[in-house]
Parts: sequence; C-alpha cells; structure tokens
Amino acid sequence: MKSLTVILSVLYESISRTIPPNFPSSPSLDAIRTLIKETLTTQYYPISTCAMQPREKSGVVDSNLKVYGTSNPWNVDASIFPTISPLHSRGNTQSTVYAVAEYGSNIIKRDWNLGG
Repeated sequence: MKSLTVILSVLYESISRTIPPNFPSSPSLDAIRTLIKETLTTQYYPISTCAMQPREKSGVVDSNLKVYGTSNPWNVDASIFPTISPLHSRGNTQSTVYAVAEYGSNIIKRDWNLGG
C-alpha cells in the first residue's frame, strides 16, 4: 500500500495543473484515483520531426544519428523516421523505436570506443 501511495502522490504532483479548484488539499487515495481516471488522457509522441535523410532533402540527422552541423549530440528516437508509414499511422511505434535505440546504442558505443 505504501508503494501505491508514493506512485499516486507522484501522479498527483504531475497533474496538479489540471486539478479542479474544489479538490481537497489532502486528498484520500480514492479521491486521487478518481481524479486520475477523470483527467488522464492518451498522449502521443510526434514522429518524423528530425528526419534521417540527406540534408539536401531537408534531413536533420545523418545515418550516424548525428544532427547535421553538430559534433556531439545523437538523436535516437522516433523523430528520425523520414516518413510516417501506414503501419505507424495506425499503430504503436514502440517496436521500431526499440530498433532505433539498439542501432543508436551501437553507434554511441563505437564512437566512445566501448566495444559492442
């Protein structure tokens, strides 16, 4: 029960901007649960905002996941997808993001001489 209290208190803090003015300052767990059920919404992660493609085609990231014109940061997330495929527009991109993360981790390990 203590773990649930901690989790709910963190969630409570994260949604504090959407709390109704008449919500109690020291709510019960049931009140917090009800608030969460009534206020949480589905979120999405924008993809294809920093496409991995040639710079001449408005690409932002090269094949080593580096942002053009920079020397250090890697961009390892769904924003590198050059387009939104029909599969991604109808479903979850998570498995593809896992593949990008694996690819990116290998590049970072290689660049830092960490093996792998």
